[in-house]
Amino acid sequence: MTEYPKKYGLKTLLIILIPVFELGLGNLIGYIKPLRENPTWASFVNWLIFLAAFIIIIIMFKPLFKRDWAIYRTHIWRNLLLSILGAVILTFILQFVRSGLNLLSVAPKFNFLTAADPGKITAVPLWAQLLQVTLPLMAPFVEEVIFRHLLFYRVKPIGLKWLMFFVSAVLFGLVHWNNFNGQVLQMIPYMFIGMYFALIYQFTKTIWGSLSVHLIFNGSNAILMAFGMIAAQFAH
Repeated sequence: MTEYPKKYGLKTLLIILIPVFELGLGNLIGYIKPLRENPTWASFVNWLIFLAAFIIIIIMFKPLFKRDWAIYRTHIWRNLLLSILGAVILTFILQFVRSGLNLLSVAPKFNFLTAADPGKITAVPLWAQLLQVTLPLMAPFVEEVIFRHLLFYRVKPIGLKWLMFFVSAVLFGLVHWNNFNGQVLQMIPYMFIGMYFALIYQFTKTIWGSLSVHLIFNGSNAILMAFGMIAAQFAH
């Protein structure tokens, strides 16, 4: 079965660094005055960055997605139900860890629509707000390939593999740096989520095992966010 990249090398390293590039470029937007003063275009540029990462992953790992989809769809309804259940369990894990860390009142996630002058937020058109809703739908493809496939599942030596189980989970939590404005404590629940996704991938032997749970969880939140944005527009 063809799977690209076939071995670790410079291309793989560059792929692994994609989240770092996203974080860096996302932070850079805040230093560009025209974008800093215009949250509409700042959100659009941020969306383009995520879209570029998404397209790169889809193109380079198409054989992986295609091969593993053939495994996942063999028992499609059973697997979909298990994925939905997995997303529900994920919600409880997130709440449990946050409760243990006394983080139930989570800080608002970073959003280019609210990072600028509050007086300008009302001027942000609905299309720019809805673009932000698509980010949680693109992110799972990038994150599952990098953190679960490259940094965990493909690692062969058993000792190193389980070391990377924890390392990849920690890195997955830290990649949400911008979401919580650098508050590391807020990222710890996502480190537990990273371990949870890795276990799902290891158990199902297909990237669609963890990816489907990730998509369902993010998708449900994205739908609620979209309805909230649309409702707010009609409220005005």
